[in-house]
Amino acid sequence: MKIVFFVFTRLETYAGTENWVIKIGNELVDRKYNVWVISSNYGDLFRIKPKDLGKIIKFRYILSNKFSNGVFRVFRGLCDLMLLKDVDYIYLVNFTSYFLHPILSIYTKKANRIIIGNHTTFLDYNDRKWRYKIHIIKLMENKMLKYQHKIYIHILNSAQKEFYEKLGFKNVYLVPNFVNSKEYLYPKDNKEFILTFMGRIHEQKGFDVLIEAIKKVLDKNKEIKFYVAGSGDKKYEEMLRLLESKYPENVKYFGFVDENTKREILSKSSLFFIPSRFEGFPIAVVEALVSGSPFLGSNIVAFRDLLNIYDKNFGWIKNSYNPEAFANKILEIYTFWKEDPRGYFEKRKYVAKRARELFDIKKVVDKFEEIFLS
Repeated sequence: MKIVFFVFTRLETYAGTENWVIKIGNELVDRKYNVWVISSNYGDLFRIKPKDLGKIIKFRYILSNKFSNGVFRVFRGLCDLMLLKDVDYIYLVNFTSYFLHPILSIYTKKANRIIIGNHTTFLDYNDRKWRYKIHIIKLMENKMLKYQHKIYIHILNSAQKEFYEKLGFKNVYLVPNFVNSKEYLYPKDNKEFILTFMGRIHEQKGFDVLIEAIKKVLDKNKEIKFYVAGSGDKKYEEMLRLLESKYPENVKYFGFVDENTKREILSKSSLFFIPSRFEGFPIAVVEALVSGSPFLGSNIVAFRDLLNIYDKNFGWIKNSYNPEAFANKILEIYTFWKEDPRGYFEKRKYVAKRARELFDIKKVVDKFEEIFLS
């Protein structure tokens, strides 16, 4: 059975979506699927080197790089996709709706089933330009309904599921992100309270709020440590370096780290802090949970799902983007840890055990396969 994934960005970007494509592609190869990945040549922030990519993928990877303009990159990739023969399933990763409608009439004849994977969501972001974009998406995706006998929607959270079902789509599958839990360390019982963030450094992750909240925490409490690993917006990277120089005993900015370093840091994490403005279902939080780190996040659907659908013990959410409110919550959780370190460590062990039961790659990909086999 041949499955072709089309992803807009290069896998070397190695952010959440690209990481997902690599992991699920490898797992499906292990399950005897014939997996191909086609990518446009979009993206200039490479977290892994092209020569290293071949060491971690088991599938066939085609990079369409004959054009420099973004639209033509996508067009070239779609042409490569058309040349493939005997395709059973095509999975379009985070494809913008205005691209989807004109190509579906072609690709519904090419494959038995087309799966549209929506790995992000703008439904949380209360901003005029995103509200406008949602309106456009609704108009375009309504036009796609005539193809729905062959279209299957893969989404990551409950708001996305409700969105597509209200539009009239029938084949909507909620399958969360996953990790290979065997690769992650179990929580370590620290003598320090370590607050962490790992992932893409960007305003979307609430980094402006995060930095201000950390300043307020450290102005009141010099015992809390704050570790950050990741890369992205240079403005926020510089702000982190300034924070590190001001609080050298408390703040450590690692930059982009390898997998082993990431797992070691997460195993020591007392609390994972991520005040995102919107998310689909962030892999970074799943990585923290399987490592035994509960999270503190904003009141967005992905984090509400983690507490309401999966397990209320996974963490805490705050209703506003007020740095003072987040700082006070961090100090409250620190007090819990300080007064009952054994009880807090038991909570961390429970979080790791439960997250591994829910989000391990084997269990989640079993559910993902239902999209193909239903």
